[in-house]
Parts: sequence; C-alpha cells; structure tokens
Amino acid sequence: RPYFGTCVSLDGDTLAVGTWRSNYVYIYTRTTPGTLNSTWTLRDTLTVANYSGFRVSLSGDRVAIGSDNQNLVYVYVRDTLGDLSSTWSQEYSVTGPGSDFGMSVSLSGDTLLVGYRRPPEAAYVYTRRVHVSGGPIEWMLTTTLTPGDGVGSNFFGESVSIKNDIIVIGASSPIGPGNIGGGIYIYKRDTPGDLTSGWSYEIKFTPSGSGKGDSVY
Repeated sequence: RPYFGTCVSLDGDTLAVGTWRSNYVYIYTRTTPGTLNSTWTLRDTLTVANYSGFRVSLSGDRVAIGSDNQNLVYVYVRDTLGDLSSTWSQEYSVTGPGSDFGMSVSLSGDTLLVGYRRPPEAAYVYTRRVHVSGGPIEWMLTTTLTPGDGVGSNFFGESVSIKNDIIVIGASSPIGPGNIGGGIYIYKRDTPGDLTSGWSYEIKFTPSGSGKGDSVY
C-alpha cells in the first residue's frame, strides 16, 4: 500500500506499521514468540479515519494511532489480552484543540501522551479509567503540559515519548537570539506509579555543540 511504513512501533513480539493517507495500521507478531530468527505473521489490519496511521505507539496489548490534520487519536486493544494471535478492536478515541493534535503520540501502560505543536503548544496526558460499576473504559485527560521554561513559538510537542513515570517532549523549531536551535523538555510524575498524579517539569536539554559526543545542558 502507498505510504506503508510511514511509522512503526515495536513492543516485545508485536509490531505496528502505519500507512499515512492509506488509512490502515497493520499488526504483526512473531510466528514463534521470543525467537529472534522467527518469521512475522500479519494478525490484523486496522481501518482508521482518513490521514490516520501517521504515528503509532505500542504498549502491551494496546496501540495508540495518531493522525495528520485530523485532530484525532485512536486507542485499539487486543480482543483477547495477551494472545498474540488475537484480533484488535477500537477501545477509545480522543480529540484535542486543533488539526495538529495527534501528529505525535506515545503510549506507556495506562498512560497516553499526545503532542500539539501549534499554539497553545502543549502535550496532553491521558490515563485509562475503568468504571467500578462496569461501565465503558475511558481515557481521561489528566494533565496538560506546556514549556517548563516559558519559551513559546518553538514547536513544543512536535515529538513526544513516555516511559513509565518519565515524559520527554521535543521542541524542534529555532528559538531565541541567533536561532540557536530547539530543545527537549523532561517531566516526571509527582508520585511514581500513581495514575492520578500530576507531573512536574524537571529539566530542559539543548545541544552544546554539533559533534559526536557533545554534551547537553
């Protein structure tokens, strides 16, 4: 298909491949789990909205699917948790403030991070909630992150990554006098492991040079 391989994400024995504009995300798993020289088997083809599949992020039995200019992020889940041969179904979808929402996504366990590089330049943190009464699963917005140093107009949210209790957000546009370049912002959960916790800005890195092994500060 056109644009096959626009984005990829790998977690254990599962691989997700996005196809921008073709509206599909392909889910593969190792035919023999845990074997490095195993072949891969197509398990499911997820049909998503136009211009979705621009970004994908796998975590366990779920995959987040971002879009290009659609203001939309999907979360899909395995129909049978833990079964690599299972099909997948849509669990939830979230929308944001504008068309660039969903052009960067990252999923870690029950936490979803979505970047939005246009004003107001933010990254949105969602957590998965299961109702005690047995109602539908929801992904609830819990925190909105903005540049920790107060610097705007730098494409904050162009790239995002979350792993457990740490978030990294990229800001790629030239900033400041002389256009010295972008930076990355790091945030951490105030209470590690607590999905209801807030997040705090920790540090910003910018390049100190242009050669191999240069430090960041």
